[in-house]
Amino acid sequence: MKKPLLTFIFALLALLSYASDQFDLVYLPDSSSAQKPCLLIAPGNGYHKDLPIITDLAKQANDAGFVTLRFNWTPRDPKATDTEYNQSRYSDVLSMIDILRATAKVDTANIFIAGKSLGSIFAYNAALERRIMRGIVLLTPIFLDDELTAQIYPDLDSLYCPLLIVAGDNDPDNAVLPAVYRAAAKVNTATNVVIVAGDHGLNVDDYNTESGQQRNMENIRHANKSIVLWLRRMVKQP
Repeated sequence: MKKPLLTFIFALLALLSYASDQFDLVYLPDSSSAQKPCLLIAPGNGYHKDLPIITDLAKQANDAGFVTLRFNWTPRDPKATDTEYNQSRYSDVLSMIDILRATAKVDTANIFIAGKSLGSIFAYNAALERRIMRGIVLLTPIFLDDELTAQIYPDLDSLYCPLLIVAGDNDPDNAVLPAVYRAAAKVNTATNVVIVAGDHGLNVDDYNTESGQQRNMENIRHANKSIVLWLRRMVKQP
């Protein structure tokens, strides 16, 4: 059996295994038959696909001409161990990659993957396994010390595609800036690091107030704009 057919079959099986509200695959609103670059966005641990960082990133990428796919993790089996649940979430990312590879409107030479927080770990490692990504975005990633970095983001010194790291400057429980910079220094490919104001949710103000929510959203848009500018540069958009 030819490989493209196998890819299509695996993607079809993946589609059938997910509920219709578990993922959003958004095409461009045009009638062109040309294939488009794509951004796959993995959620965080408790930070689902319909929360502001992910929805705004998807919208900005769509506006820039990218197909986007954002999704939620398969619900946890109450009997699953932490290891089993993590394997399930990792499998979710692999399935979404397979769906994109079999999607006619996606330019498979220009698939990018982003992951939020814990999702950045699964996204990064899935990208290593599939090895078809045009670039990887670690969004509010986990960088606490060099030993942990080597465990959860392995092989930074032999990465096959460009890497973008986007972190808040006030996220000491997840991203210690010296550890971020040391990790970036290990990468052998083109690497960009963007540090913006904000905590792990890129919040800069009290999210219980209307003015605080507005400031937080402005900061999120600013961070996501840097990602989309990088994506456009990667595909050589003007």
